[in-house]
Amino acid sequence: MENRWIHNGYVLRAAVKEDMYDYCMKYAPLDAEAAHMTCNPVYSDPSMVMGFFDRVLKDESYHLFVLLNPKGQLIGETALNEGEDNTASFRICIFDPDERGKGLGSWAIGMMMQYAFDALGMEEINLEVLSENERAIAAYRHHDFISTGREDRMILMECRRRQYEKEKRETERSEPYRFSL
Repeated sequence: MENRWIHNGYVLRAAVKEDMYDYCMKYAPLDAEAAHMTCNPVYSDPSMVMGFFDRVLKDESYHLFVLLNPKGQLIGETALNEGEDNTASFRICIFDPDERGKGLGSWAIGMMMQYAFDALGMEEINLEVLSENERAIAAYRHHDFISTGREDRMILMECRRRQYEKEKRETERSEPYRFSL
């Protein structure tokens, strides 16, 4: 399965070593909203992020993807971290405030679900989202994630393969019949 997708000129693809500088410059520092909504510390020094980036690129159970705008600039990330029993934890962050609210996060969530379930054979994707991050919660629910509990200010959510496959079948049935001459 392909690990690169394009939508309206935006590209979501697997991170490569050449992305390190741009990734670290975007991540350190994150803007205040991104840092708050993702519960990440505000790193002031990009070199603090370099070790993480280098480590995850070498880790076969960690799937880091970068989101690029139509100009080829890195504007976000998504990640799947494989766990036990064919599960993966998921995260996403749109670094650039001007790119938020355009549906890119929802599109990226859908592509990562496809990758996790179809390419990696995962049975479940789980995540934690800040309870006040209404935009992210709505995007996850749109993709059939369900709430499974709470821990402090975080909502725990999951999507199982059967939910994903059911939604995929229903979407295929609702699309009009297409043919070519």
